[in-house]
Amino acid sequence: MSPPTSPRYDETVEWIRARCLPSLQRVHVAVICGSGLRGLVDSVDKERVKVVIPYKDIPHFATSTVRGHPGNLVLAHLNAIPTTFMISRFHFFAGHDHALPT
Repeated sequence: MSPPTSPRYDETVEWIRARCLPSLQRVHVAVICGSGLRGLVDSVDKERVKVVIPYKDIPHFATSTVRGHPGNLVLAHLNAIPTTFMISRFHFFAGHDHALPT
């Protein structure tokens, strides 16, 4: 299956990659962390760089509207595996379009 593509998607991906070291530009695992998994990001490899990007700074990216949810994209190594963590999810009830979370 080919990855999704559109000018907006491509711009967002390039914007994120420009803020990461080469070792984090192509991740192997993605974890969507709701409230119960938020602490998982504390398990990343401490000796390696961790990149934290607020959703609000990412072009064409939704923001977390639930109070107390940080809304950060975190790129780091977890057991030496390049990993992306989405700290906060997007919900229909929070006013997001139904196409966004799918």
